[in-house]
Amino acid sequence: MTSTTTPHTPDLPPTTSTPPRDPAKTIDAHGTPGRVPWIAVGMYLAIAFAGAWLSCLPLWTSGKELPELMATPTFALSGTLMMWSPALAAFIAVFAVQRPDKPWRELGFLIRPFWRTIGFCIIAWSVPVLLNLAGALGVGAMGGFDFGSGALMNIYAKAGVTGMDETTLAWMTVLHTLLISVPLGVSTALGEEIGWRGFLVQALAPLGKWTCALVTGVIWGVWHAPLLLLGYNFQDRGIGGILLMVLFCIPVGAFFMWLRMRSETVWPAAIAHGSMNASVTLGPILWANDPSVLKTFNLASMWPMWLCYAVMAIIVLVVWGSRPSPRPWRCDVEEEPEGDLELVVTPARAPQECIEEPTERC
Repeated sequence: MTSTTTPHTPDLPPTTSTPPRDPAKTIDAHGTPGRVPWIAVGMYLAIAFAGAWLSCLPLWTSGKELPELMATPTFALSGTLMMWSPALAAFIAVFAVQRPDKPWRELGFLIRPFWRTIGFCIIAWSVPVLLNLAGALGVGAMGGFDFGSGALMNIYAKAGVTGMDETTLAWMTVLHTLLISVPLGVSTALGEEIGWRGFLVQALAPLGKWTCALVTGVIWGVWHAPLLLLGYNFQDRGIGGILLMVLFCIPVGAFFMWLRMRSETVWPAAIAHGSMNASVTLGPILWANDPSVLKTFNLASMWPMWLCYAVMAIIVLVVWGSRPSPRPWRCDVEEEPEGDLELVVTPARAPQECIEEPTERC
């Protein structure tokens, strides 16, 4: 009689199924979630808009007109708090509501690779200044102001600077803008950019770059309402000022969005925002002959500048796209496999000498 020995299979622990990950919490190599985290987006917008209105509440209850308000420390403090409310909203939306697997990558705080980020920071530092100057040239060419150096000389005369030629003063003004005004502008613009380009652009990126640019531009423009309804920027205390701000924010926001997506970090967008704010009046200061032009200046009168940003945004989004191509040698851009990883355990084959006559092949 022939005996058979059945191979011994070790006891395995019971397998448990892992629930599928929420795509809204899964951040890819570009910092984009698998789907729009709508609940986090709603929370972000609620906090950002509430923060803007609460920050400007002292201005609304002061009983003063805008020109008088702008000369007070309260205006500067309220403006700074308002500009940092999107950052607070973004941190709460990401860390308390969305809770993604790579929160800092989604917000754009990582700097990888270093030299690419430096290159985009240089673009962000200089291009808004050039676009603002081009827009100012367009305003002057269409009769918005007479060319001359009257405005420039008047500013330095009031500051007590005399005996210097126009060219030297012009270069001093440009260098002051680039080296002092821009960094100061970045310190406040960073708060906005952490929210609008750091979080919201990435959160809405699954909708597509054109839809994302349009939606974020509209929301960003409306968010400025607490100041716009006081007459800030457009001297229009009605819905007209908000509509003009939306038309301004769409092309500007699209250019900032390209910087954010292409560099995969929020820092270039923050620098570009600070550069734009710091240099928006640079052209009239350098080239307007009548100093009173600076008193009547507003964003509506600089509409050729809007066109410059729109053309630039369309060019960069169409020609260079919105995302860099992944490089396989970079570990931080490797795409993660879709779906959950399954652990498959194969029982070890019994040693041959333990099997006298196996009944089946294992």
